[in-house]
Amino acid sequence: MIGLDRKAFLGLGNTSAHSQGYHHDFTLPASTGPCQRITGIRVVINITNYTNSGSPCPHTILFYNLYYGCGAYSGGATCPPGTNLIAEPNFAPGTSPPAFNFGNPLGSPLNGSIVPDFGGNLSVDIVPVSNPGCNTLLSGQISYEYTIMVTIMTDLVTCTGTGLLQGTTTVQACDDLNPCTTGETETILDCDGSICIPCGGGTPVGCGSGPTTTLPCDDLNPCTTGETVTTLNCDGSVCVPCGGGVPVNCGSGPTSVVPCNDGNPCTTNDMQTILDCNGTVCVPCLGTPVDCSNGTTSVVPCNDGDPCTINDVRTILDCNGAVCVPCMGTPVDCSNGTTSVVPCNDGDACTINDTQTILDCDGSICVPCQGTVPPACFSTVVLPCDDGDPCTENDEAIVEACDNSVICVPCQGTAPPACFNTVVLPCDDGNPCTENDEAIVEACDNTIICVPCQGTPISTCFNTVVLPCNDGNPCTENDEVIVEACDNSVICVPCQGIPIDCTTGTTSVVTCNDGNACTINDVQTILDCDGSICVPCLGTPIDCASGTTSVLPCDDGNPNTINDVQTVLDCDGSICVPC
Repeated sequence: MIGLDRKAFLGLGNTSAHSQGYHHDFTLPASTGPCQRITGIRVVINITNYTNSGSPCPHTILFYNLYYGCGAYSGGATCPPGTNLIAEPNFAPGTSPPAFNFGNPLGSPLNGSIVPDFGGNLSVDIVPVSNPGCNTLLSGQISYEYTIMVTIMTDLVTCTGTGLLQGTTTVQACDDLNPCTTGETETILDCDGSICIPCGGGTPVGCGSGPTTTLPCDDLNPCTTGETVTTLNCDGSVCVPCGGGVPVNCGSGPTSVVPCNDGNPCTTNDMQTILDCNGTVCVPCLGTPVDCSNGTTSVVPCNDGDPCTINDVRTILDCNGAVCVPCMGTPVDCSNGTTSVVPCNDGDACTINDTQTILDCDGSICVPCQGTVPPACFSTVVLPCDDGDPCTENDEAIVEACDNSVICVPCQGTAPPACFNTVVLPCDDGNPCTENDEAIVEACDNTIICVPCQGTPISTCFNTVVLPCNDGNPCTENDEVIVEACDNSVICVPCQGIPIDCTTGTTSVVTCNDGNACTINDVQTILDCDGSICVPCLGTPIDCASGTTSVLPCDDGNPNTINDVQTVLDCDGSICVPC
């Protein structure tokens, strides 16, 4: 702020020889905090233009005054000349005075004192000065232009500062958050309350001086109750250790029912009652008896003595082998049991080779007795007859022995005289194995046969037929025989079947011994019809995990060990656990 001119500053009506000039006020900045102090001021005046025209007096110097704590001049001097004056240097016209510093370094004396309190403003008064004895200057005779820069330096008050920067402090009561001390204090900086000396210096308290509490505790002895411990309230430190407990027993302490083994395999859910604290048995081990209704059972093979049952089994109680379900098997019949074909008599005289199929276990009949019809006229008998020819006598016919109605040789008699005159006629001798059949008869009566009808035998096996048969070899199937078509009794190709082997016949897996001590469950597959081997005998190899082993003495070669042993596989002595 530019104040009144210098003439007005000197007082109204004052016409002394003082020159004119101007007064400038600079408002100092407000404090930025309760602990801020101004530590120095720098004033720089820079003359940028100066003229002297029309003045009857030569002017050789300028000067400026620095004041503090003075208000703006309005109508009268509020800060008379010389009051609060800091400096009054002079300098040549047309030049700028050197910068003025005070209070730097911090706390350095200024006119015998430290930096004062500037009271909120700083005043700079620029004044031109004439030579002594020169008349008063008139307005407009001297002019100059200038700039003024004022720099304010501040710093903070601290607990440990010096001079203006050393603040006042207060010692007050505090709490160092340690419950085991009393009477603590701290020192704070008055201007903002910041801590200079932290809270401390308290008097320790202990079990003899501080409050304590007695509480229940656990002395880690599970067989005592009612223990107590006395602790210091402030930090929980132990004043009187945990103790003073009352011993417990099965009658007073907690117990548990736990599983056990009463040594009886025929009981389950074996339980005993123990004292929780040390396992003392309060109620001895006892289980619930088991029987076939609640115990584990096993189904095992047996023999019920009945040959007509198979897969005989019985159910036993695992713990002692008591029988729960008696031995019984599945009944067999002709559909699932073994059978045999045996000779019999079907009561029919016209069959031969009578057989029936029976159940092996009890002989009951599965397939009734029946025979095979033999070739025609297999068994014959001669019977008297009447051939109806008056030219014959002693007529006879040859018939089936089993059935007289089947004629093997037609009725014929003896011609009297014996075929003196004969004739050859074609006929049918009834034999399918002949051809060109002819008969010699009485010429007088074609019905009188002199030579019975007969033919020439045809070539053997000229006409054949294939029939099923049984070659008696259990290792063949689809047995067939080739016979004369005219007479099945004439065999052209003997009965034979197609051989069966391991790929076409039924087989069985049976136990065996492959000669290897290091295998178990040795089995081989055989052909059922003759027992020939289809798959050679072979067992499941055993090793150290599945076979029996023995621990034997050995020498591991180390003189610093004793009682050397190794584990070997019993079957071949191979090493399972090295020496």
